[in-house]
Amino acid sequence: MASNSRPKPVIQLDHVAKSFPVTRGLILKKQVGRVRAVDDISFEILEGETFSLVGETGCGKTTTARLILRIETPTAGRVLWEGADVHQLSGSRLKDFRTSVQAVFQDPWSSLNPRMRVGSIIMEPLLYHRRLSRAEAKAQLETLMQDVGLHPHQADHFPHEFSGGQRQRIAIARALSLRPQVIVLDEPVSSLDVSIRAQIMNLLRNLQKRFGLSYLLIAHSLATARHMSNQVAVMYLGKIVERAPSRDLFDDPMHPYTQALIASSLPLRPDSSHPEPPVVGEVPSPIDPPAGCSFHPRCPFAMERCRQETPELRELKPGHWVACHLY
Repeated sequence: MASNSRPKPVIQLDHVAKSFPVTRGLILKKQVGRVRAVDDISFEILEGETFSLVGETGCGKTTTARLILRIETPTAGRVLWEGADVHQLSGSRLKDFRTSVQAVFQDPWSSLNPRMRVGSIIMEPLLYHRRLSRAEAKAQLETLMQDVGLHPHQADHFPHEFSGGQRQRIAIARALSLRPQVIVLDEPVSSLDVSIRAQIMNLLRNLQKRFGLSYLLIAHSLATARHMSNQVAVMYLGKIVERAPSRDLFDDPMHPYTQALIASSLPLRPDSSHPEPPVVGEVPSPIDPPAGCSFHPRCPFAMERCRQETPELRELKPGHWVACHLY
């Protein structure tokens, strides 16, 4: 009998929302509204796979990552790790979670202590979280540096002595040091030279295969998401408007926003003599979002229903979810 080969989820978001108060006044502050940075989203990150969140600046991608990392607390919903709400963890379970879920941020320069040598930066989690002796940590340091393509003799150097791509490799080595299940990659290559981006993406993919890592990838670049991802979700004003396996989403985008987003960077049909128009207009204010479908002011296919009724995210094909009244 064939077994179910679907990987198990390692992180699950269950109707998660996050809003921030908007205040006016310097001394007597008065709340005048709320920003819905993340608005009722659900998805799961599977073991050994990459789940990507893409969309324009301000759509809620980074806030979602911060909710998973416990940097922010959700207004509603739950973030689950091994079946437990991560925002209710304490004691040893919280320590286990912090060990199992690591992050690599956009700018490695801001996440590396400029006063510490690289060896100390990478060994610090080994000494304080895994309680290794300095000799054991130093032995693992050499392996970690080799894993990310650095030479062990560079351990005595300071971060400023490395290039941007090398600093990102240091950040990846530090994240790997605790043998995590999940690494949150927040725009990991966007600050790097184009010539270096492919090297770092290939490194991340190779490490994923070797260690069975799961990634949450936050990306502006659709090319990066396409190259790295198993699943992709498109966010707009805090909501997921389309979610599908990577190949399905890029080969057959269904939501008008996804279509326009892809067309603005990659042609939907390379043989077409009339390329699709890019996204037009400005993103509405998150303080006062439009009624109905939040994309309708910019959508060329908007109907009266779109102005009044918020579309639900529905599965239109196996694994392909879309929130649009066109379907």
